Amino acid sequence: MEKAIICCIFALMSLALSAGSGLDKSSILKSLNLRMKTTERQAFTTALHERTMGRITQGSSQDKQGSGESMNARLEAVERQLLASNQRRNTGMVRNDVSFEVTCSRSRTYTVYGNQIYRFDTVTLNNGGGYHKSTGVFEAPKSGTYLFWASILPYNKKTVNVRLIKEGRQLVNTGSNDASPSSFSYVVHVRREEKVWFEAGGYTTTIYGHQHSSYGGTLIHQQ
Repeated sequence: MEKAIICCIFALMSLALSAGSGLDKSSILKSLNLRMKTTERQAFTTALHERTMGRITQGSSQDKQGSGESMNARLEAVERQLLASNQRRNTGMVRNDVSFEVTCSRSRTYTVYGNQIYRFDTVTLNNGGGYHKSTGVFEAPKSGTYLFWASILPYNKKTVNVRLIKEGRQLVNTGSNDASPSSFSYVVHVRREEKVWFEAGGYTTTIYGHQHSSYGGTLIHQQ
């Protein structure tokens, strides 16, 4: 519209100059009318173009906003899948848990005879049900890598031995004859239903109760 006004001003100036020079006024008016119509068409075309471009720009912004919302929805879906996967993994770890621990809770000393399997009275942990209190034998419910440990405190500095036996084969043999406990930890692969136990040495000895002596094991990697 500003362009149309400017064109009209120039047209009036031309009209005044023409009137002063004695030209035909009707011809001047026709020329002025034609110029004004041409100017109006140009202004209308320009305004229509600008409005169309504005709509396109707005539509493009809406498309970008829609794309962003779609991407956020996809990311949220991926997060939900990862969370569900972690929950399944954690649940699986709980189901695969195999561990046991047994301690001597007797208020007095405990006598162990030569080559006897240690069978303490208090089972503090038996996940997986592999340990049998009546026999003192652990039967692996799953195949995998196990960690076994024992700590046996001798009474009055007596000599005490602890052996780790798997399917009748000795894996560890450790002992103590002072005020310190006889202890060890050992990692070994055990197949499902294979048996492992803790055994005394070849002679009778006495150990402390009161939870000073214990043994156990745990599955650290299932196969």
